[in-house]
Amino acid sequence: MSENLRNYISEISKLEINEKTKTAIAAVMPSINTYIEEVTLVTMSALEGRREEAVSRITSMQKSFSELEENLEKLGELIEADAHVVKSAGESTARKIVYISVIGFLMGLFCSIAVIISLSKSLIQVYSRVEKTSDELHSSAQSMSSLSQQLETSTEQQSSSLHEVSASIDSISSMAEKSYTASEQSVYWVSKSLKR
Repeated sequence: MSENLRNYISEISKLEINEKTKTAIAAVMPSINTYIEEVTLVTMSALEGRREEAVSRITSMQKSFSELEENLEKLGELIEADAHVVKSAGESTARKIVYISVIGFLMGLFCSIAVIISLSKSLIQVYSRVEKTSDELHSSAQSMSSLSQQLETSTEQQSSSLHEVSASIDSISSMAEKSYTASEQSVYWVSKSLKR
């Protein structure tokens, strides 16, 4: 896009136009270059995930756009004035077409710039949403990990309690068996002593 713009400006400069218009064309080039650099930086920052950098550059991009818009508007007025002079002087139709093309190009440039600004803002919003969703997923994963650890601890405690209950039952069973054996012996000895 920047190469096309430079070619258009170069073609206009070659025409037999007012020196004031040629000076205005030369003066608008730095504004065009600055704006293209700003848009590129904002877009690349947003696409590479550097959201804060992209957001911080939007103000600078908008400022360069305003400056470019102002310069292009002045240039457009000069070109229109030159076109009127050319028309009045009876210049060829080919030159009129070039001026009209330049005006059309400038209008197209304005539209392109507006679309780029809109896309940059949309990219930043999408990145922000993705970042928020990522944070929410991370938080959910941490909660699941915490629940898993709690469940594991609870299972270990229940297993330990079951081992203790089983050991207690074994101990009670052993004591009951010994008690039964002791009572059988007592009955035997009591019965034997009564028979005497």
